[in-house]
Amino acid sequence: MMMDKEALSTFFAIHRAKFDRCLEPQMRCEQTAIRAHSIQNARTLDLLTIDNHVIALRPRASETGIQIDYKSVGRNDASTFTGFCSEHDRDIFAPIDTATLDTTNSEQRFLLAYRAVSFELHAIIEKAAKIQNIYRARVGLGWDSPDATSEAGRLATADLLHAFITWRYRAENFDADLLVKNYSNIQHDVIIFDNQKPCIAVSSLFSIEGVTREDDNVRIALNVLPMSPRKTVAVFAYHNIDAELGRSGLTRVLQATGEQQKYELSKLIIRKMSNFYISPAHFAAWSPGKADRIKAEFVSTVLREHRRDIRHEVGEPSQTEHQDFMLF
Repeated sequence: MMMDKEALSTFFAIHRAKFDRCLEPQMRCEQTAIRAHSIQNARTLDLLTIDNHVIALRPRASETGIQIDYKSVGRNDASTFTGFCSEHDRDIFAPIDTATLDTTNSEQRFLLAYRAVSFELHAIIEKAAKIQNIYRARVGLGWDSPDATSEAGRLATADLLHAFITWRYRAENFDADLLVKNYSNIQHDVIIFDNQKPCIAVSSLFSIEGVTREDDNVRIALNVLPMSPRKTVAVFAYHNIDAELGRSGLTRVLQATGEQQKYELSKLIIRKMSNFYISPAHFAAWSPGKADRIKAEFVSTVLREHRRDIRHEVGEPSQTEHQDFMLF
């Protein structure tokens, strides 16, 4: 029993650990990263918060494992990640943090995508570091041999490779263009929802099962941002090399209209995103059944993504349909 408690304590300590290296484009900065927002704080979150809080689906560690549930999150913690030092966060993202969002502005659209890509890169690197630390802890506890292949060792290696591939994607497709302010290699689809009250905000990089290019995933950045009490925008971003295939994988969202488009977008968010936040006022209007159904779909699909190998091949995506999946 003492060994079990020791192992549990070790796991909790690793789970709380944070990766806080600055991920600026040249990866040369040695300053400690700050908790920076992936979703703009002063304007976007202002439109969602009640008493300076939003609602998110969050993991928590318990003695029975990791549980997922709705949590009220303070605005200073919402959407934050330790991905950039204060200087680089300020300098890189000033055009979207200090000015009103203009979805026709190519620089702002590029930076929205770059922040989503960087958030995902940070999350993958942090996860890889935690899995590596868990593997080392297992070796230290005598559960795995450092001289033999084990499941924990295989997972640690796969996650490190996943982190490298994601970093290479950003480096090859975004970093160089950011440094020279070339925004022409990123294509966008912008959906405007008029007469839409602020409900949710999203910033995420994702891929779609079965949509690949040269044995690699086709990646798409999505930002869903309330812009006023009566207007919300959704901005999809694709590098030129991924645009055609990316759009083909989003046919159901891009070709729908009205409430059906909101429903298709809602399903995509629930099944593919972890970095999204809900207005407490909007959440309070959900029935318990709706909240439970959304959480169950999130757990069964998004968490499946975390168990996949680096080629993202883990079964078939969910085909469930239900009106309760509407997030707007």
